[in-house]
Amino acid sequence: MLEPSLPIWMVDTMEASRWQQGVAFLPASICYLIGTNLFGPLGHKMGRWLAACSGLLIIGFCLILIPMARRMQHLIIPNAGLGFAIGMVDSSMMPELGFLVDIRHAAVYGSVYAIGDTAFCLGYAVGPALSGALVNSIGFEWMLVIIAILNFAYAPLLVLLRAPPARDEKQGKRRCERSHLLFPFAGSAFFSSLLTRQSPRPTLPLSSISSSISPSLFSSDMTHQVYRCSNLPSSPRTFVFLLPMFILLLQMSKPRSCN
Repeated sequence: MLEPSLPIWMVDTMEASRWQQGVAFLPASICYLIGTNLFGPLGHKMGRWLAACSGLLIIGFCLILIPMARRMQHLIIPNAGLGFAIGMVDSSMMPELGFLVDIRHAAVYGSVYAIGDTAFCLGYAVGPALSGALVNSIGFEWMLVIIAILNFAYAPLLVLLRAPPARDEKQGKRRCERSHLLFPFAGSAFFSSLLTRQSPRPTLPLSSISSSISPSLFSSDMTHQVYRCSNLPSSPRTFVFLLPMFILLLQMSKPRSCN
């Protein structure tokens, strides 16, 4: 939205010549080249979400500074910061899309990069088409202020990309929630203190306990998930204490024939 409207605003405000209208974008192009090459490895170290969030904040700040310019020299710093910040966002978000595919979906990167390029091209198609109408209705200055406000509002949402949950983690969290619904007392302080209290090992070996029970009980997915997600210490005392409850739960879950 800035590219088609900035040359016209320069002609109306500072009576810029043709070469000045083109040279005004040179600082943005140079700094964009620097930003994309710099924040490839740097974004990986500092966090891509933080690099993209900082880039959006810098973009909003530079957009507010552009209408304050009265000479061509005044546009150098805002345009340079704008190009550098766009390079920060571009070099951070595309690898982040690939990372999300790695942890949550199949490792097929063509589709997610196609989605990113489609959104990028859609912005370049819709933005110039709307910029002329917005400049005529609300003016060049207010258009840039509204774009800056949108950048400031969108930047905090990138905190959600700080530690995105993987697909296995989300499934494990749901299973843990189901297990806590089945055993709401398992996370209580009294129950945990009973299980974490130091005591001698039981005289009955665990091998004899497990051999006296049908192996089908231990092959149940519910038994494995409840034991894995209970967040309790894996000790023989814990196993012996939870075993009667597991057996009772499985007996209650068996279908009964109605005569």
